[in-house]
Amino acid sequence: MSEGFAAVLALFESVEFLPTTGETHLRMATGEVFSAHCPPAPDTVIVRSCWGPPGTSLELEFDDGEVVVLDVPTRSLVSDPRPVVYLDQNHWIELARARVGSPKLAGDRLATYLRFTQLAESGDIIVPLSSAHLTEMSRKSGQQRRDVAVTMLRLSRGWWMRNPLQVRNEELGTMFDERATVPRVFTLEPDVTWTHDPSPRPPIPEGDVRAEALALATTLRQRRR
Repeated sequence: MSEGFAAVLALFESVEFLPTTGETHLRMATGEVFSAHCPPAPDTVIVRSCWGPPGTSLELEFDDGEVVVLDVPTRSLVSDPRPVVYLDQNHWIELARARVGSPKLAGDRLATYLRFTQLAESGDIIVPLSSAHLTEMSRKSGQQRRDVAVTMLRLSRGWWMRNPLQVRNEELGTMFDERATVPRVFTLEPDVTWTHDPSPRPPIPEGDVRAEALALATTLRQRRR
């Protein structure tokens, strides 16, 4: 984050969006509040999202009061040294059971999943989601689907695995073009889940406050979906 953009962010206290009413509240560091309205989304289970500078996380509040925090990149990501742990769907189901206190999980298995939850929530490990997880989730319904979905959001914190078919195409490209590269497979960048080409995200020139603001606004908007 450039010094100029950091100075702009220091003017704000928070940006709050209420999907069920369509209200957006921009709170300034001076105490002033500016509000705007857009069409409401009455059927959403997310009733509030809130981002506060310096802008490294976004809070999502569900209709039952539970709050999930997603990481938000403010500039292009650099290499992250933390271990990446990719889970099969059955482990996500067990993690959800551990989170809600299901009687189907007990003993050493419960202790293992609770310990894993601690590592993910503390940021010691990265636990990405993928298109496969979302596809398998579509087979679930009711409370189990919600429990697993919230657990996925809580522990992944917005990290995704880029679509494997897209990655494979890029890997093949490097075989025929030495100038070609493969972007990071595990990322916080939005819109990388499916096989379509994601919207281009040009590099942010150093010190370009407008470019940094536009990139952050795009990321926050896609995180709220």
